[in-house]
Amino acid sequence: MKHQPVLIEQVVDALNIKPGGIYLDGTVGYGGHAEAILKAARGSLQYIGLDRDQDALDYTQDKLKKYDNISLHHASYADAKKILDELGIAEVDGILLDLGASSPQFDDPKRGFSLTKDGPLDMRFDVSGKLTAADILNTYQEKELERILRTYGEERYAKKIAQAIVLYREQEEFTRTSQLKILILFRLSTQITFP
Repeated sequence: MKHQPVLIEQVVDALNIKPGGIYLDGTVGYGGHAEAILKAARGSLQYIGLDRDQDALDYTQDKLKKYDNISLHHASYADAKKILDELGIAEVDGILLDLGASSPQFDDPKRGFSLTKDGPLDMRFDVSGKLTAADILNTYQEKELERILRTYGEERYAKKIAQAIVLYREQEEFTRTSQLKILILFRLSTQITFP
C-alpha cells in the first residue's frame, strides 16, 4: 500500500524530536509520520500510536516491526489520557494529531467512504462499532440529518439533502454509496422532488 503522509518534514521539525523522548500519535493511521519521527530520532524514543481503524493499525504494526519502542493501541485520540495512564506515563514530549480520513480509506470501496467507487454505505473508521452511515440515513429524523450534514459536513444544501434522503428511504432502504451519490447529484442538479 502506498500512502504519502502530508507535511512530513514540517511535522518532524515542529515536534523538535528529542532522542529518548516520548511521543503520542493520536491518529497513527498507516504509520507514515510515525516512521519519519522514529527515523529522525534514530529509533531512540518511545512512540505511542492510537487509531480507531484496526486495518491501519495492523498495517502499521507490520510496517514498524523493526522498532521495539513503539506501542499501538486500538483507541481514539480522545482516549489518550487513559492509554497514557495505563502505560504509567505522566507527560509526553510531543503529540501529533493528523485528523481526517486517509487516501487508503477512500480508495477501498468496502469501507464506504468513497462516492466514486460503489460499496456498502458504511463510513466507519472503527468497524467494530455498530452504527453505519446506512443506519443513520435509514433511521434518523430529517432535522437530525440536516444538523449532521450542516455541522460535520459544512454542507450548505443540508436541508435539501436531508429532505431528499427522507423521501428516498420511503421507497427504498439505503445500502450502497452509489444510492447516496445519485440522490445528492440528482437532488442538487434539479429541483425535482421524489414522489
